[in-house]
Amino acid sequence: MKRFRVFLSTVLAIAVMATSVILRACSGGGGGGSAQPAPKIQLSGTIGSGYSVPAKPASIFAKALSFFGYPTYAYAIAAFTVDKIIAIPMDRGSLQAWNMANTQIGTIDPDTRAFSLSLTKDTDWLLVLINSAGTPTTRFVASVALNTGSPDSMLSLPATISTLTSLNLGSVSYSTGDALTSKVVGTADFSLTTAQITAMAKTDDIFRNAKNIINNYNTATGVYYQLRPDFTWSSDYSTLTTTLSDPAYNYMGMGFQLDTNSPAITMDDLCSFGTTTLKLFPSTDVSDGTYTYNVGNPITNTGASPNCTLVNGFRQLGGTGLYATDAYAEGGVGLSMGPWARFPAKPVTPATWTWVENNVEKAWFDVATINPPVNDDGTPKGFVPAFKINTAPSTTSQIESIDVKWYYSDGASYLPLATEDLGILKHFIGRLEVKLEATTDQRRTCEMYFDPSTTTQVRPADFATVGNCSLTWYFNNDGHPDTNTGLMGFYESGGFGYFFNFFLPI
Repeated sequence: MKRFRVFLSTVLAIAVMATSVILRACSGGGGGGSAQPAPKIQLSGTIGSGYSVPAKPASIFAKALSFFGYPTYAYAIAAFTVDKIIAIPMDRGSLQAWNMANTQIGTIDPDTRAFSLSLTKDTDWLLVLINSAGTPTTRFVASVALNTGSPDSMLSLPATISTLTSLNLGSVSYSTGDALTSKVVGTADFSLTTAQITAMAKTDDIFRNAKNIINNYNTATGVYYQLRPDFTWSSDYSTLTTTLSDPAYNYMGMGFQLDTNSPAITMDDLCSFGTTTLKLFPSTDVSDGTYTYNVGNPITNTGASPNCTLVNGFRQLGGTGLYATDAYAEGGVGLSMGPWARFPAKPVTPATWTWVENNVEKAWFDVATINPPVNDDGTPKGFVPAFKINTAPSTTSQIESIDVKWYYSDGASYLPLATEDLGILKHFIGRLEVKLEATTDQRRTCEMYFDPSTTTQVRPADFATVGNCSLTWYFNNDGHPDTNTGLMGFYESGGFGYFFNFFLPI
């Protein structure tokens, strides 16, 4: 029987599926007794320069005044017209389309240009200016950036650690794409040190992905389409037992996961090869090294294998086109590319991705201009984990534990995140996954999920009831093929997926 010695030999979407299911299972409330209302922070401010606020439509009375020469209201037309500010809840940095149902909306007064929002302090929030009369591709106007008094502003409002009951943002004006507050926030506003504010401000550009969330959510029906770009990096496996990995990982490319709760897409139809035709294509040529995709050559379900399989009680459709499953997407269908397909271009190839159902355009996604977490040389932006495998002294290859240390990119180098500052990760990352995997006669995995803001070392023995974690795992040891493994790390933040791989050689 042929034995494969490559780590992670199955579709990455299966791992992502498990992550999505678990995260959603943990999101519900519970417990008895009377619920206490969550503390709130009252937010206020005014719209400043660079934006036009639509004026009130003229009434019959106003039109009469106009006849006698008095001023009346009219809709102002401008490139940056805004009429609402909305706040999207973010649970530990997870930016998800289904949270749009829980947004808070503040209408901008056309006379005073003022706005206000009342936000609970049991979640963090992302503030965005929108033009509610815009098209699906222009509804989003700008992210509201909190001025920190430095070139790096904060795109999220960490209300969960705010010391305030009210916060006046001052004038919110156009500044290099964002809407920057005149109010300068600092340690007096949040339970953060100056160093922590700096680290957060340097790593939260990814929250501009709100553009895709807002533009592809139907406020009338609640139907959403969410493209999660997945970025994969790799590093040398051979030094994992001697030193922490270098956070300047090698870029492998971008894939995607597309989730929707559209009732028009069902696994019943996809599995029976019914009438549903799905297409995803870029506005310019994008290659995965084998195929070049464009308007005339989309990624589509017509190249899928002629059967659906059952995995952990859920159906999945695989093949060379779209991979589909009903294991996530809030009761809908989740889709991704075929096995191992990635777009290796760096920086990310500029393109608008269009989603089509039965020849009708349904969603439009921007990837390149929403600050994806990739530097020009392919190294990762944002918070980056480094790993080290600790082995048993008696065997030198039996895995006892894995250490994790965090760094963040300041644009020029990677700075270590001090132990006392790990708590800021809870505003960006819900859980980190560390996975061990081997495939011989069957696929075996040990998937360890944990809170990176409190945990810096994990042991398979502590996850003995999870998957195959109770087995004895070995690192780079041919003598134990069934549990001979490399390492994978994964987390989601800002609607992006981050994969860090250490492959054993084939």
